[in-house]
Amino acid sequence: MSEENTKNTRRDHIKTGLIGMGGGGGNSLMYVYERLHQFSFLNMEYFVLNTDQQALDFISKVEVNVTKILIGSKSLKGLGTGAKPLVGYRAMKNSIRNGELDAVFKDKSILFLSAGLGGGSGSGGIVAIVEEARKRKIITLVFGTYPWKFEGPKREENALLSLRSMYKIADSVIIVNNELLLENTNEAGSVGKEDMFWKANEFLKHIVLTIPNMIMQHSFINLDYNDFKNAVAQSQFGFFYVQEMYPKETLYEAFLRSFPKSLDIANAHDIIVNFSGRKGIVTLAKINEIFGKLNKLNPKINVLFGMSYNKNIPKGIIKFSFILTNVQYNFINKATLDDTKNPTLQNEYKKLMAKSKKIIKKK
Repeated sequence: MSEENTKNTRRDHIKTGLIGMGGGGGNSLMYVYERLHQFSFLNMEYFVLNTDQQALDFISKVEVNVTKILIGSKSLKGLGTGAKPLVGYRAMKNSIRNGELDAVFKDKSILFLSAGLGGGSGSGGIVAIVEEARKRKIITLVFGTYPWKFEGPKREENALLSLRSMYKIADSVIIVNNELLLENTNEAGSVGKEDMFWKANEFLKHIVLTIPNMIMQHSFINLDYNDFKNAVAQSQFGFFYVQEMYPKETLYEAFLRSFPKSLDIANAHDIIVNFSGRKGIVTLAKINEIFGKLNKLNPKINVLFGMSYNKNIPKGIIKFSFILTNVQYNFINKATLDDTKNPTLQNEYKKLMAKSKKIIKKK
């Protein structure tokens, strides 16, 4: 089979979808769509799901090739969830049950899910989507933003409820802490680009662009789709980054620059990396160096890597993107998530349904 036929076969068999849930997820999707929809190799469809009709109407004015779906139209009447995750979860489950979201799941191999955690539509709805995707054996990569402290304890409580309900059933949950966005913010509240959310949106854009590119594009050393699937399967919390090695540093030094202080990789299970640069710059010797030293930090880590040549990358520069699985974010207390005494949306939903049945019986 020719190289071009191999590319086309991968593209035909690996269909992807990007879903923005709630206000934050919808805004992030708009940002990504405007910059990536022209890349046909992504083989991607775009969906915005919300319980707020006004938010969907705004997107309709801007994005014409994005599918907009109002969730809970009969029960919520397009007015939102009132920042209640259980309301969002219930509405999403009803929409799935009624077949309103069949197009979201149809023929998909990978779903990228984006939501700002802390509200109702995103925090609750994303859990229902993850559950359904798992039933259909679709890889789910969740991208969520964690609330600022100034937003108050209720939004953090909602975010933790959402994470507790989905992090063991999603394939990988990648979290950006909004507090970290403030670290590089000047007095005017700008990070030097469009707004404070630019960095988080760029992060999502790189995830959506890079992962399909890793497994669909022909390379000197390819990353296999099934290897990727097995590595990320139910890997709980993940970490993703895109980095460059500059001429005066080693590849390992560039790698270490990627990690925020809020990340613990000591127990990470897998690292999936794709290296790119000019011939003679990207070498197996340099790659062996980085993995040799990484093995000392975590001797049990499983390594998957791809390598491609790109003459458009400047001389002396190596670009690489990687995913770490089963990491721990220091700003999230995992013991709180694992404590079975704490509520999950699934348990709260069961209680709600049982209560409804009792009321119906009495009538």
